[in-house]
Amino acid sequence: MLMPGRHARSSFYRYGFNGKENDKEIKGNGNSVDFGARMYDSRIGRWFSTDALFKKHPDLSPYHFTGNNPIIFVDNDGNDFGVRINYKKKTIVIVANIYTISMKTYKQALAAAKAWNEKTANIGKMKVSFQINVIKPKPISDEEAASVTIRKNGKIINSLAEKKLFMATTHAKNMTTKDIIGNLYVGNESDKSQLVKGEKFIGGVTNLGEMTWMNSHKKYGDMGESPDLVSHEIGHLLGLDDKKEGTYYADGGIMDYEGAQKNEKGGFNLFSISNEDVQMIINYARDKVSGINVEGSANVTIINEDKITPIGTRIVNPVPLKSIEPDTRIK
Repeated sequence: MLMPGRHARSSFYRYGFNGKENDKEIKGNGNSVDFGARMYDSRIGRWFSTDALFKKHPDLSPYHFTGNNPIIFVDNDGNDFGVRINYKKKTIVIVANIYTISMKTYKQALAAAKAWNEKTANIGKMKVSFQINVIKPKPISDEEAASVTIRKNGKIINSLAEKKLFMATTHAKNMTTKDIIGNLYVGNESDKSQLVKGEKFIGGVTNLGEMTWMNSHKKYGDMGESPDLVSHEIGHLLGLDDKKEGTYYADGGIMDYEGAQKNEKGGFNLFSISNEDVQMIINYARDKVSGINVEGSANVTIINEDKITPIGTRIVNPVPLKSIEPDTRIK
């Protein structure tokens, strides 16, 4: 929406808000903006039509713009929103979406993501923060589950509970595949989960940088009930390594399993997410996009310093290369 006396007008220049083309034919000058996938009404900060990807964000209106946070996020085409780096304030936001398959896994992932979302660190001249979004599972009714026949490993599933979990898992997998920054957390409700024992064991596994499952311990139970262990796996989603298994690791941080301590609830506490952990994520992102031979499977896309570009695939670590040099250290 144009403000009287506070804009310039040219019959040759067709572009307006966010650099998108104005459509003046229907709603007047500056009131309708073509983002490609949808038309935007700049008077109310909403779209004229629903989001084609509204199922990814069940907690938001399908007419919302940039998750109701245009200061941090931008929308490149009306389909999804990405990340903005504020160079005046010198801020970087690292973003990932985590899909879940049950309310149990949703609560586990939410508790683990909280630690990341509360973490900030000054890396060089930039303040780094996190936006780890946890998406609730698709609700499956008894009627919906009863109406379909599902075969798993050649056998028909008869239990409604098993069918509902299978359907929710399939939906979450599909959404993860479609989501350019999507990841899947299945807790111990996966066929890949194992029963472990002893005092040295694997609490969880992140496979291919995008799917995480947790094991169950014979004595200590579901490892997903320990938020720190799940936070550790989120670290893998962001490119971090375990000790002695890669370059992107720091002692005394969330990736340090040697810091595990049993808590009163029967779970385990690790060291907190450290500034060095954040530094390693920045290093991983810098190396990945620079073409250095990085073994990690978390993909990285950079938002250029001089313009906003679409978000890439999987994990997004928006790092301005000119600002984060190889010898940058924590201040």
